[in-house]
Amino acid sequence: MPQVKPVAKEQTAAGRLAAIADALSDEQMDVFLETINGLDDYRARHYQVSVRLRLGNGETLDGGQMISETRGSGLLALIEAVKVSSAKRVAVQMIRRGRTGEFFSVVDGEALQTGQFSEDMQTIVGGDPDLASRLVLSFSQADARTFTPAQWESLREIADLGFRFSIEDITDLDMDFERLAINGFAFAKLDAEVFLEGLPIESGRVPAADICRYLSGAGLALIVSRIEDETTRAKIMGFGALFGQGPLFGAPRPVRQDVLRQGEAQTAAG
Repeated sequence: MPQVKPVAKEQTAAGRLAAIADALSDEQMDVFLETINGLDDYRARHYQVSVRLRLGNGETLDGGQMISETRGSGLLALIEAVKVSSAKRVAVQMIRRGRTGEFFSVVDGEALQTGQFSEDMQTIVGGDPDLASRLVLSFSQADARTFTPAQWESLREIADLGFRFSIEDITDLDMDFERLAINGFAFAKLDAEVFLEGLPIESGRVPAADICRYLSGAGLALIVSRIEDETTRAKIMGFGALFGQGPLFGAPRPVRQDVLRQGEAQTAAG
């Protein structure tokens, strides 16, 4: 069997990126909305917006797949900007209907490596700090650990526009969470299983109740994700957490295309 030449691999990769870029340009995507609820009353308090891309061949890519396929290509910052733009469109419509709360969008830290992403954020909110304050960009703890001075500067520029941030996928407390709060982080998110097991330290584990107190003291509101049943909800609430997310509260729901178009039109109209 003949070996595949390296150039063929490069062409295949380039074609793949081109297909993703075409889908982004044509806005071939599905947008989903998931609630973040109060653990005591089940009411929707905040919302998470996610995007699934539809390629020309019928294949779909969720947010994680888009990131893994475009990391290092220069296309990732555009993808993340498109995701935040979608969150903004949803937010505009829901704010118009009197909904309170913030709208979360997961962003890969690589997007902060150039100034383009912060410029895109300014374009998305059009200089409206009230709208920006309802948008929360979520970064993983692993990403935040490795932020360079340039990435921190991009974060500051975005925070100055009114955006707020969330730290998610937390696996330990070996981090300066107070510094995060000073730099615009307002929320922290842990998986339910991680939260209930406690976070590891040299002498053992930090129990769930202490995690709540620690993050609250640092100025971060805790959201516990991937809550699957009522028993888990009750345990988590008993340890002091206020907000939860996951299958118990309902699956992400598709957002109608007309809602997205109306959100964009209303922003353009000012």
